Amino acid sequence: MSARNNIDAGEWWRGAALYQVYPLSFRDADNDGWGDLRGVIEGLDYIASLGVDGIWLCPVHLSAMEDFGYDPIDQKKINPHLGTERDFDELVRAAHGRGLRIVLDQVWTYTSHLHEWFMESRSSRDNPKADWYLWADAKRDGTEPNNWRSLFGGPAWEWCPSRRQYYMTHFLRGMPHLRAQHPDVQSALLDVGKHWIDKGVDGFRFDVANFLMVDDALRDNPPSDAENYEFPLWAQRMVYDGSRDESYAFVERIRDLLDESGGLYSVAEISSDKPLADALAYCSGNRRFHSSYATQLGSGKRPLAKKLGRQLKAMGEAGAWLTHYLSNHDCVRGPTNIFGSKATAVKWQAVLAVLLATRGNLHVYQGDELGLPHAELSRDEARDPRGVRFYPHGVQRDGARTPFPWKSAAPNLGFNAGTQPWLNASPAHRALARDRQEADAGSTLQVFRKLMALRQGSAALRHGNMHVSVVADQLLIIERRMNGESMKLIVNLDDSSGDTSLEADSPQPALFSPGTGFADDRLRLPGWGFAFLPVNRG
Repeated sequence: MSARNNIDAGEWWRGAALYQVYPLSFRDADNDGWGDLRGVIEGLDYIASLGVDGIWLCPVHLSAMEDFGYDPIDQKKINPHLGTERDFDELVRAAHGRGLRIVLDQVWTYTSHLHEWFMESRSSRDNPKADWYLWADAKRDGTEPNNWRSLFGGPAWEWCPSRRQYYMTHFLRGMPHLRAQHPDVQSALLDVGKHWIDKGVDGFRFDVANFLMVDDALRDNPPSDAENYEFPLWAQRMVYDGSRDESYAFVERIRDLLDESGGLYSVAEISSDKPLADALAYCSGNRRFHSSYATQLGSGKRPLAKKLGRQLKAMGEAGAWLTHYLSNHDCVRGPTNIFGSKATAVKWQAVLAVLLATRGNLHVYQGDELGLPHAELSRDEARDPRGVRFYPHGVQRDGARTPFPWKSAAPNLGFNAGTQPWLNASPAHRALARDRQEADAGSTLQVFRKLMALRQGSAALRHGNMHVSVVADQLLIIERRMNGESMKLIVNLDDSSGDTSLEADSPQPALFSPGTGFADDRLRLPGWGFAFLPVNRG
């Protein structure tokens, strides 16, 4: 019997909050400089104390480590940097014993060039796996087959002398793109899924799921209207190298596997020039992924209330059950992304209140609950190949991947016993370490726990419909309604104080920030103040 059966079944995932663990940087139990599975096990009590529903566990499979887990050599074997099969099995049991689900990262659009599938595929043009990857002849002048670009810079094609052909990659040169149109590739990938299902996981997060298939005819992408783009890829409309309608049939096969295995959960990452439309397409109806996500909340121009209001309205009106996030391992951490050097605990707590009031599923990246800013690393400290190549421009992903700060006075902030970690711990995280925030009743960590408990205890916040409005580009109002229960968040996303009229039957807030109060039938909110108001609508 699977360990999964120790937790109640049903649509547990709807409205769920998953805590994203990037294990290489979470906790280093064996003190070798790399975070590991035993470190995650040691951190389970802390994760459970946050009130989340489960863990999104970043890749644990054997990897070439050029992209630190996202370049698989063998999708069924455990990365020795992280531990052993026994460690993984213990992690699943221990998480389930604490009521935490495990949603495991899956990389099904590409592999490492060291994967046995690719080693065979590249050996000739007529071997059994010859067309498991996307191969194409050069143009007559020897140049790339088309104009597709890589997310990591340069053409999306790499020359292979043994086949005298190009292979396609969206990312690093050592990450060839699988040809998921091939039925044998689909069967092999589904077999990978079955392996982890048998080990008791509760679902999968699918990396760049809209890249599963590309246009077999290899047509050139048309130009876009994008300006000031980070990479030349965004100068194109991604018409032919992703988000292809033909991929939906395979997505439905994936969903069949999950449904037949006891109703496992699936969430898709979307990387696209039309993010909301594609996120909706990949989780529409009951035959594709359960949820998807594409856009970091709060990214964009000011004022913040207007920006967030516009994002949430679009997502709420879309109807599908989307996933929302403020940070992850691939982007600038939320406090820095939204506020830059002016980030404060009070400001970040207000944004967390917005996240916890939002309809859909939530991803909380390790350190979001502490309000960690993006770490600054020198070029010599950087490890991410994209970051090194374009330093100091673009997103320096290493800044989101530095060791988790467990203890402010300990070596490497408690990440391990003192061995040099694979990335240096950030001095800016010392004052925000977990031990300091545990001792402070007003800390971001303690506020996050209160927000999470409120969401978990409210059917309206977890499952209800959402209505969003903005007042004077300053006050963001989110109301969630379900079966007569209504919970309203009013949050002031500005430095100056704000106030709003209250309905006559509005009760005292269920949760509010310091300095929030009532006067003359008005709710007075200090700068970055918030209040959750339960409203009985009969």
